[in-house]
Amino acid sequence: MTAILRAEWFKLRKSKMVPIILAGPIIGLFIGLSANLEDNMSGVSINEWYIALFSMNLTYALLFLPLITGVLASLICRYEHHSGGWKQLLALPVTRGKVLVAKYVLIVLLVMAMQLLYLCSVFAVGMIKGIRI
Repeated sequence: MTAILRAEWFKLRKSKMVPIILAGPIIGLFIGLSANLEDNMSGVSINEWYIALFSMNLTYALLFLPLITGVLASLICRYEHHSGGWKQLLALPVTRGKVLVAKYVLIVLLVMAMQLLYLCSVFAVGMIKGIRI
């Protein structure tokens, strides 16, 4: 199984995967920095973290996360779609299930890396805006 994962990772090394993974957290960072809900909430005591998280997570979780996950999945399967790669891949002495599980695990790992970067951008927004824990 690890050999299949290494082969899938080897195929992705030269692709434009890093800018795609960085796109979501950077967009979330800019949305969090541009959100200024304190003016609209005068007289109401709401935790500043709730405001920052609400403004960032609303667009990120509903729009960018599913979109970027689909792009990563298509990027992983791109090589197999070119010139009959699925036929060649499935003719190897590896079961179809192992190949599909390896692709799924790679997608999950890439999305987890993107989520960790997004968590860093949430904390960066809090530090830049001076929000206390």
